Amino acid sequence: MRRSILSIAVNAGVFACFVCMIGTGMAMEYLLPSNGGQRAIWGLGRHGWISVHVGLVLLLLLLLAAYVGLHWNGLATVLRGRSREGPGTAIGLVIVLIGLIALAVAPVLSLE
Repeated sequence: MRRSILSIAVNAGVFACFVCMIGTGMAMEYLLPSNGGQRAIWGLGRHGWISVHVGLVLLLLLLLAAYVGLHWNGLATVLRGRSREGPGTAIGLVIVLIGLIALAVAPVLSLE
């Protein structure tokens, strides 16, 4: 498979996982009761949708690892500060990555 087709497939997979994660998260938050109710969507209750949501998260992490692998040379170039846009791009990318990591870790740190 050509690299560009693989990149398009990975990007589409990341987008699809992200959209589906939003959908399952919204369904669990607003449609499925957390107080032990028996409501179901497409035959799955809250715990079933949690399993689907977690599976999507794991698939997204796998696809993001593939994305980083496909774009490693470009990312390394930017992080080394050798991009055409200048060294400010590397600093901006590092700040964005730190912010994303903080958002990903925040729910785990807020568990009681």
